[in-house]
Amino acid sequence: MTSLIAGMATAVFFAVGTIAASRASRILPAPHVVGLSAAVAAVVVVPWAAIQGVPQFETFQLLLMLVSGVGNIFGFLCVYVAFRYGKVGLVAPIVATEGGIAAVIASFLGRSVEPLIGFVLLMIVIGILIAARSKDPDPFPGERPVLAAGFASLGACLFAIGLISTGFLSGELPLAWVLLPA
Repeated sequence: MTSLIAGMATAVFFAVGTIAASRASRILPAPHVVGLSAAVAAVVVVPWAAIQGVPQFETFQLLLMLVSGVGNIFGFLCVYVAFRYGKVGLVAPIVATEGGIAAVIASFLGRSVEPLIGFVLLMIVIGILIAARSKDPDPFPGERPVLAAGFASLGACLFAIGLISTGFLSGELPLAWVLLPA
């Protein structure tokens, strides 16, 4: 029951965040939205990291933190540009594939991925292509669904790279320091 409630809460948070991001990205340029989001997150994470203290970093950990931060920042930039040119119903499902993309990347890095997961990911890619190419019966001014799908896909790939980097760090550093670059 707890996992069901947690799953529902996660879905609600994702939906609210996605709708807010879509609205913000149509009002402000993408770099401004990323900057505001990072500032809000820093208000929470920086004091938390300070309380936990600065850990002893290895060079590879710092590199992973850099990759995580770059992946997330540029992932958000791509997604916010995608929201400027596409509807939430197109962009959000594409961005939500970040975990699946991370699984594929992890398989290339030597982790095992079930064949069923690979098949499901292929079906997702086909669905994305169909959705991006479909004619919208009620487009908004300036809507460009193929461009939106491209930016959303790039954003999902960048998020996946950040997710993998964060995963490698999660067992090595305190949680606040893992989240700091993300």
